Amino acid sequence: MVERLFAFFTGRYYHRVTDSDGRMFEKMDERLLALMDTAAEMLEHPYSLPPLGDKLLFRIWEYPSFDTFTTWAVLKCGGGLLLRRVTWAQIRDRERFTDPMVGLRGGLHTSPDVEVTDFGFLEDEYKELLQRLKLLPLSQPETTGWVIDGVRYGFSTAERTVTWASGQASPEFEEFFEEAWRSFEARQGEHS
Repeated sequence: MVERLFAFFTGRYYHRVTDSDGRMFEKMDERLLALMDTAAEMLEHPYSLPPLGDKLLFRIWEYPSFDTFTTWAVLKCGGGLLLRRVTWAQIRDRERFTDPMVGLRGGLHTSPDVEVTDFGFLEDEYKELLQRLKLLPLSQPETTGWVIDGVRYGFSTAERTVTWASGQASPEFEEFFEEAWRSFEARQGEHS
């Protein structure tokens, strides 16, 4: 099951419901929940988006509470490697369900506003990334559950998944994350 990273605790995404016993409670709009689940699947499984990758080798992500969610992934694709960037404009999508005028213009469909960009990636670059990963301590950052006003970071390989919120990681994890993120983002500039 996909972790609902995108649930925010503000009343404007919820509506009041009365159960069969007359008790009132607040429930998130089911269409918004469906949209968030679809976006989470796309961000967590970037190899499933066209063109299909054979295998996910490495994934790194940054999910800010109030900005675009981004995942970078190294995929095995045919005989080579592919670097894939997946972004979700989550604020714009949520506004379709909370602002009537935005909803009228954009529609209340449950297809997330996701963008996929692919880049070439060399085997040597992947080996260098793995070497940097091996230098990280085995202990992982302490994490709290929900991130209401901050950023959720993480990376995963076949052997390991590490997540943390703003300010929770050790300097080694933050340095690894920043270096990997900068090297991937540099591809974005080359691609433009």
